[in-house]
This record gives sequence, structure tokens and C-alpha cells, in this order.
Amino acid sequence: MHYYLYEIKNTVTNKIYIGVHETSDLNDGYMGSGKILIRAFKKYGKSKFIKTILEMFDNKQSMYAREVELVTHNFISRSDTYNIALGGSGGSMAANRKTFQGPHSDATKNKISARNLGRIVTQTEKEKRSQEYWVNRDKIKHTAHLTTLAKMPKSVAHKNHISNSLIGRTGPLSSNFGLKREKIVCPHCGKIGATNTMSRWHFDNCKTSKVWP
Repeated sequence: MHYYLYEIKNTVTNKIYIGVHETSDLNDGYMGSGKILIRAFKKYGKSKFIKTILEMFDNKQSMYAREVELVTHNFISRSDTYNIALGGSGGSMAANRKTFQGPHSDATKNKISARNLGRIVTQTEKEKRSQEYWVNRDKIKHTAHLTTLAKMPKSVAHKNHISNSLIGRTGPLSSNFGLKREKIVCPHCGKIGATNTMSRWHFDNCKTSKVWP
């Protein structure tokens, strides 16, 4: 098995990506798995990137230890790198999630800005974003309103009014309102409940009636 540290360089922008790889074939064509790097492949084409093996190691531990030394906070904050996760965890964002909580540094803001520089947003995309904004805004306001109403204490008269208004209600939920179900008793466990529920979970399906291995 081979363990090595590599660098991938964009020959157009000179931006780099540093990572590690474990393989039994040094010619397996591996070119990294970073999310930003993969986007760059799609934008510029892989032919615009050069991979260089920087160091070889005897084991995985030494390989990751070296990556920790190179791929630091300062390194991933630079505008000329594609790395977004700290070294030493195989490029796992989940393992480094806490690192990215909180406000961005000025260097990170500049990196994000440079990445989006020159990006063209079509009129269709603008309209879609606008529609999504207002739809989500209305949903949030409606949910907040319903939550507020649900938390408000209700008088007995109010509760009775709600109960009476649901009697005979029609629609998708009509089966759940204004319907008094017959109560039956399970002969195995003695539990009492509505016919529909008891038929499903008790009688022949009751756990008490089954012989478990």
C-alpha cells in the first residue's frame, strides 16, 4: 500500500489543493475529492490541472500527521487554495464542522467573494429566488402565527366552540372528527380501545398472544 501527500495546481489560476491519498496503485488517476476542487474541474476541465506527489509515507498515521502540519486554518483561509477542511481527517467536513461555526474571517469572506466574481445570474434564476423568498417568508409567518395561537390559553367556552365546530366536518380529516368509535377489549392483554386500533395491534396481533423465541 502507498501513502502520499499531493498537490493539485490549476494552471490557469495557480490555485492549489493539498491532500493525501492511500492506494495500491500509484497510477490510479486519483485527483482529489474536495467539493470546491471538483467544481473547478467542471469549470476549467481536468486538463488544466497538474498533480504532483510531494511526499511518500510508510503508514497512514504519518501521512495524516503531515497533512495536519500543512493544511491549517491559515492555509484554508488563503484565496489561492481550494481546501475547505483542516488536514488530518481525510478531508471530512463533518469532523471539522465546529471549525466553521460562527462569523467568517475577512480572509474567508474575500475567498468567497473571489469565487463568485464574474458569476452571471440569469433573469429566470432571479425570479425563482424571488418567488422562493416570498413563499418561504409567508410559510414562516403563517407557522409562527399558528404556533402563537396554539400556545395561547383557551377558555372552556373556546374549547367547546372548537369541539362543536369539528362535529360533522368533511374533508381529508373527517374520519378523525365527530366520530365516536366503539370500544372493545383485547382477550389477551385486557386493553380497551377503539375498534380500528385494537384490530390492528391486538387480538390475533397482540404481543401477549405470541410465543417469542
